[in-house]
Amino acid sequence: MTKVLHGTYELISLMGNVSVKDCVPFVHVHVALGDEDGRVYGGHLVEAKVFVAEVFVQELDVDLRRKRQAGGLYLWDSLTLNDPRR
Repeated sequence: MTKVLHGTYELISLMGNVSVKDCVPFVHVHVALGDEDGRVYGGHLVEAKVFVAEVFVQELDVDLRRKRQAGGLYLWDSLTLNDPRR
């Protein structure tokens, strides 16, 4: 179910990852947003306009690739350590 929010919200939490899906970068982000009445909305972030945000990005030394699995979901197929000696 997709819900489109209009207006201004506070970014309470944002967590996700960047992997590779069909040979292109794929961003998978979960978000929690709060409105002025104290209601909280959460789920996958598909698109947003952001005025300001403090974001911490950590690079992992693994190769994250998503492949289509039984049932149609794209899940991590493998976590391969990036070893420069290979």
